[in-house]
Order: sequence, then structure tokens, then C-alpha cells
Amino acid sequence: MKLDKNEISVWQVDIDKVDTSGDLSETLSDDEIQRAYSFRFAADRKRFIARRAILRTLLGRYLSVDPAEIRFSENSSGKPQVAFPQQPGLRFSLSHSGNLLAFAHSPDPEIGIDIEKIDSATDLEDVAKTYFSPAEQTMLDDLPEPARVQAFFRIWTLKEAVVKASELNLEDGLRSLNLADAHNSSRIDTILGDGRVVSCLSGVLDAPGYASALAMSAQPNAPITLHRYLVNGDKVIESFKNYPPA
Repeated sequence: MKLDKNEISVWQVDIDKVDTSGDLSETLSDDEIQRAYSFRFAADRKRFIARRAILRTLLGRYLSVDPAEIRFSENSSGKPQVAFPQQPGLRFSLSHSGNLLAFAHSPDPEIGIDIEKIDSATDLEDVAKTYFSPAEQTMLDDLPEPARVQAFFRIWTLKEAVVKASELNLEDGLRSLNLADAHNSSRIDTILGDGRVVSCLSGVLDAPGYASALAMSAQPNAPITLHRYLVNGDKVIESFKNYPPA
């Protein structure tokens, strides 16, 4: 499927419902197989193999190549990218949490996606003190439970997505961003220290119990369209979500 500017494909896959009757590892590289068997528990190994196979399958779909032929490298910030076959206009981002995998693809703008399972047992205060701005911490402190937990994961996924889209160093990027104003917004355009504009979208997935966010380099006030695909076993449900200008 060909995407136009400011259009993004977002895939949501329930890893635990992926058909594993075949040998998914056939599409993986030797390095990926070696990493898979470094996991102590079989369930973790199975999920890793499924995630990599899904990534290769989706990229193969967009690149029109055998998924096993794809080779990966990393950019300067450690973000995976396709080394072969080379296609300069391809951008993708991957995230997983719990049993869900999120994959985003765009034809050109750099993008970042993040999904996190909402866990009330997380030590929100310590994490916020380390990685949240003073304004973000104040916003959280002013909220009652359970709204505080929801807001924490909303802001966290937004920050992670922006870091991925802007190729910032993870820890420095998390600390430098201030997305307190995004608490009640489905979209916010933020300006980075070097002047780049990143559009942040919250709640991009249909996943109760999870927080999700997507970020992309974009022109201010540009409308954005998501082509969303929900994969549940052998079923694929397609929908669209439009984000008006911030």
C-alpha cells in the first residue's frame, strides 16, 4: 500500500494469538536466532521469535521482498533501520509490551511508536523524579488516583515516541522533553531544542489497559491520517483515524 505524505500505517498485533504451527524462526537471521535462544524461559523465547517474524513479515510486505532477505542496522542513536534492501523513503518503529506489539511505518517522515501496559504497581514517583520535567511532575502530583497512573503512562509513551522519532539519546531525551500540556490532548506539536517540530499523537492504538503514542517529524498544523490494522489471530480489522491540526 502506497502512503502519501503525513499518512502512517500502524499495526497492532496480539503476539500470543500468532499462529506458531509453522517455524517462524525460518525468517530470522542467525543473530536473531542466537538472541532468541539466550532467553531462559521458553515463553520469552517464543514471544521474541514471534515479534521478529512479525516485523520481517510487515516490512517484507512494504518492501515487496522475502522477509528472510531483510537485513538490519542501527542509526547513531541505536534505532533499528533496514540496511538491505535499501529504500531511503522507508521509516519504521517498533514497540512491545505485555502481549501486544505495535509497528508503525511511513514513507518519509521519521517516526516513533511506543506502547506500555498500564501497571499501577510501577514506582511512578521515582521514575517521574528521574525522567519527567518539573511541569510534568507537578501535573501528576495534582491528579488523584487512578488518574495519576493513567496520566503517567500517557506522558511516558509520548516521551518515548518523541525520542524515537527525533533520534535523541534515550535518557537525555526523556529528561529534556516537557509534554505536560499533552495530558488532555490527543495531539500536540512540540519544538525540540534544535528547532525541529515533532507532532505527538496519544492513544493511537485500540488497546484497553495500555497506553500508546506515536510521534513524527511534521510541519506544524499539518493534518495526519493513520491507517490502523488490528491483528487478532487470523483476523485483520482495518480502520482510519484522522488527527486535525494541533
